[in-house]
Amino acid sequence: MKNLELVVRDEFTIDLQLRPRHLPYMLEVLRVFPTLRAVIDHAAKPFIAEKALDPWKRQMTEMAAYPNVMCKLSGLVTEANQQIWGWEDLVPYVHHVTQVFGTDRIMFGSDWPVCLTTCSYREVYDALLKALPPLLDAARS
Repeated sequence: MKNLELVVRDEFTIDLQLRPRHLPYMLEVLRVFPTLRAVIDHAAKPFIAEKALDPWKRQMTEMAAYPNVMCKLSGLVTEANQQIWGWEDLVPYVHHVTQVFGTDRIMFGSDWPVCLTTCSYREVYDALLKALPPLLDAARS
C-alpha cells in the first residue's frame, strides 16, 4: 500500500490493465485511495463476444464515480467474436463508457499492433467512430 500512497501523493497517473474479474479489486483500491489518478485500458476488456454486459456495466459505473479515473476505448475489437464481428457489437459497451465517464474522461486507443490479429488500424478507428453515440459528434475532434 505504501507504493500506492506515493503514487497518489505525487499525483502520478497509472494505466490499469484490467479484465472484468479485476474490477471488484480495483474498486476496493479506489475506496482506500479515492484520489488515485488512473486510466482503465481497453475499457477493462468486456466480454463482447458473449454479449455480456453485467457485472461489467455496474462495475464500470462504480469506477466512473471516481473523478480521477478515465477510460480508454481501445482493444475492443479483439474481445468481439473474431469470425463474425461488426462495429455494432461494440455499441453497448462504447455507449455505456461514454455515458458514465462523459466526453472529458474517455480517450481513443487502437491497441496496435495487437488489433492487427482482428483487423486493420483503420478498421479499429472506423468501428469506434461508428459505435460512438450521436451526441458525441461535436466532441469527436
